[in-house]
Amino acid sequence: MKTQIRIASIIAVMAFAASCAVAPSITVNPTSISMKAAGGKADVTVDANCDWTVKTDQNWASARKGSSNGNLTINVSKNSNPDPRTATITLSAEGVSAVITVNQEQKNSIVIDGDFKIFVTEESQEASLSLKSNTDYKVTISPGADWIKFKAITKGIVESSAVFTLAANDSFESRTAEITFEAEDCNPIPATVIQYGKPRILGVGVAGIEEFKVPSVNNDESAAVVIVAGSEVPYQADMSVSVNPAGDLVSVKAYELRDISLGDLEGVSKLDLTKLF
Repeated sequence: MKTQIRIASIIAVMAFAASCAVAPSITVNPTSISMKAAGGKADVTVDANCDWTVKTDQNWASARKGSSNGNLTINVSKNSNPDPRTATITLSAEGVSAVITVNQEQKNSIVIDGDFKIFVTEESQEASLSLKSNTDYKVTISPGADWIKFKAITKGIVESSAVFTLAANDSFESRTAEITFEAEDCNPIPATVIQYGKPRILGVGVAGIEEFKVPSVNNDESAAVVIVAGSEVPYQADMSVSVNPAGDLVSVKAYELRDISLGDLEGVSKLDLTKLF
């Protein structure tokens, strides 16, 4: 009988001890980590009263358990994408868990949307370059190009425009400004603004015919228009235009014009425009 009582007492003590046992717990500090696009590592303090395991849901963020249960090292690889990204690291132990969130910044990116070189006419005006960027950027204009000024950055949802003001070009020669766009962790993006000088215009009066072959122009930049009775059309090599037999003025307006061939005009084969202005 005494033996039975002793066994029952031991069982009761064991049951009481089990009911008073400390429940498993695990906490981490910090619970959130912010990382630059270049990547790196971060140390996390782990407070746990039991053994635990760790796993990550992204292969670019790895976690390594330290020599004891009290620390964890997180390694994050470089982000080469133009978007930020997030990883979740989970520590688990006997039905409990703790979560660490890793937020990594995007790789900064600037892309010119369209041509890296723009041409504008000689008038004072505004000109803009369209860009796609996921970060703020600064603009640098080449030394000596005081005729062009940076005005503003206008932003859209995913695109922005760098707006410049240009003074009028009173010469017959084009001028050029080199522009550089820069942002943190980005390679500089170069662009060019070329402003034409004043155009040279040659007018030819024709009558008695319905079609006239336009004089051929030789341009540096091949920018020219043909004006017939006040209407402009783009110049094309060896082009002909319809004219009024009663008489029309056909004008060739060309930027960066060097010479013009007048083979259709009796007694004149060529004019060197650099000698006329």
